[in-house]
Amino acid sequence: MARTLRVLFDDALALNPAGTGTFTRGIQTPLSRLDGIELIPAGSAARPHQLDIVNKGILRRMRNGADRVWYYLDTLPRLAARNRCDVIYCPAALTALRGRVPAVMTVFDMTTRLFPHTLDPLSGFYARQMLRIGLRRSSTICTISQAVRSELLSRYPRARTMRGCAWCWPARRDGATSRWSMKSSGSVCRMPSCGSGP
Repeated sequence: MARTLRVLFDDALALNPAGTGTFTRGIQTPLSRLDGIELIPAGSAARPHQLDIVNKGILRRMRNGADRVWYYLDTLPRLAARNRCDVIYCPAALTALRGRVPAVMTVFDMTTRLFPHTLDPLSGFYARQMLRIGLRRSSTICTISQAVRSELLSRYPRARTMRGCAWCWPARRDGATSRWSMKSSGSVCRMPSCGSGP
């Protein structure tokens, strides 16, 4: 009998009104229902006032940014170690910045690199640095479409050889719970779909 895979689920963006929040909420339940997986939510969803960028001053935004860096630098890897997790699943382009537990990072688009002018300087710098470090640290990189995968590899070609870079949307579209695989260094992590692919 196969051993249960203990997955620490990074739910930090679960309450985010953007697409990352929708994806995080949408994949958490089907992932928890998969046989052979024990899903352990990190329990760190940001509160609405933390996401209110319009009404934040520069100092508050910098403090919240520092808090988020500390979360990925210390809190998330410590949670994974304390709960004896086999993998950390991050449904966004943010991931554990240290620790021995392998992490899976999800990339939705390459906006921070292709269209940097659409972000304010502070947010853009933060997003680009976290993406760069995350690509280097992650055991597996998941993209939500083949197009995003192609753009990612065109900007970061070493991701193809140094880490697994998988387009991990399911092929099945019959409404049933399907699975897709993310392969890296010979290992396979099976995840559910949370909808139909593009």
